[in-house]
Amino acid sequence: MITIEKLKEYEKYYKYPDLFHIQKSANNNNLISDDEWFLLNILLQDFELVSKELASKVFSEKVEQKLKENFDSQESIDYFQKLADEEW
Repeated sequence: MITIEKLKEYEKYYKYPDLFHIQKSANNNNLISDDEWFLLNILLQDFELVSKELASKVFSEKVEQKLKENFDSQESIDYFQKLADEEW
């Protein structure tokens, strides 16, 4: 599950995925798994399409469902959406 703590870690390394993986290996930091990193990248792209109204209603509903399935709380979803709106 994606938590606010994981989102903060993602935000820290968002533009530097190689650095994230180097730090993860060097520090044995397993806060975010590779699958979660990949999922956040996908959700960020999907959310951008939805927020710019470039996606169908069905696609938008699927993105919303993915958020609910993969985030631990509405607060985490709201934090993700706030970060996505800021376009890191």
